[in-house]
Amino acid sequence: MNSNNNHTGGEGGNVAAGVELPPQMGRVVPGAQVPQGSEPPLGTPTYRIYPQPEVGAQVQPQVQPQVQPQWQQPVYAAQSAPVAPTASHGVNPLVLILSILGGLLVLGVIFAVTMAFLFSNVFSGTTNAKVGPLVTETQAVALGDAKSVVVNINMGVGNLNVSGGSSDLMNATFNYNVAAWKPDISYNVVGTQGTLQVEQPSQRVNNPLFNSGGSARYDWDLRFMSEVPMTMKVALGVGQGTLKFGGLNLSRLEVNTGVGDTTLDLSGQWKQGSSVLVNGGLGQVTIIVPKDTGVHATVEGGLGKVNAGGLTVNGNTYTNAAYGTSSTTINIDVKTGIGNVNLIQEK
Repeated sequence: MNSNNNHTGGEGGNVAAGVELPPQMGRVVPGAQVPQGSEPPLGTPTYRIYPQPEVGAQVQPQVQPQVQPQWQQPVYAAQSAPVAPTASHGVNPLVLILSILGGLLVLGVIFAVTMAFLFSNVFSGTTNAKVGPLVTETQAVALGDAKSVVVNINMGVGNLNVSGGSSDLMNATFNYNVAAWKPDISYNVVGTQGTLQVEQPSQRVNNPLFNSGGSARYDWDLRFMSEVPMTMKVALGVGQGTLKFGGLNLSRLEVNTGVGDTTLDLSGQWKQGSSVLVNGGLGQVTIIVPKDTGVHATVEGGLGKVNAGGLTVNGNTYTNAAYGTSSTTINIDVKTGIGNVNLIQEK
């Protein structure tokens, strides 16, 4: 061996240059540690001792120690909070089912009420009257001492026209071809309050629309005084109604429609505010509202669409431009049945 294989004796020392190592000590490399007590002088190169393998022995490969990874702070990715479901994400099936059942219930109630009205007011009569010649009859009712009037109009079947402009409390023209349908008119005054009743007689035919004697005809044209303060209630059965209330001095109006289309014309100048209630039946209801008088209308219930041309819509509330600025206001409450509601502002 050369001088790189020399060392000093003792444990824990360092191998020094010029010290002979026994063969069994193996080879040395710089930086080796030797047994204690064999330290060389300062500045002497040191060596690390590796055992010399015996001849023919299998050398095991050196295994590098595994370095344990240092612990790191886990990084968490930011996640958005779950969004609560809203109406735009879909319709709750329970709400949908309840809405359908509610609509069917309303439809059933309206149908039952309509059929009950028809059978009790039109088809359940016991008089087998025949359609005869057409009769045209006019009547006038004077106001008398009344300062205000309550008007009740009850028509089971036929066509009704109402308007203002009469010089009397009422001027009426009746056209009918069933003698049993001669209209009943009564008027009385108590103090300064008058009460006018115009109605179809309770005596009815078995089938007024398709009577064996021919087609029945029943038309009323009622014109009222514009100046006298009044309240009015109108009940329609089967037929058409054209009701022009504009210009009348009405503080309250109630219209109950039956089967057929009805038009309420509220256009024109109103001398005072008014409350209007409309109960829809089976058919379309059209309401023409004034332009210069404030209008506040609500539409509720029923099956059909609401068309509101020229009005401001807020949910089921409809107002015109004059609402809140005019000195008078018409409040309209519509309870719909089966059919569309048209709210039209006068031109």
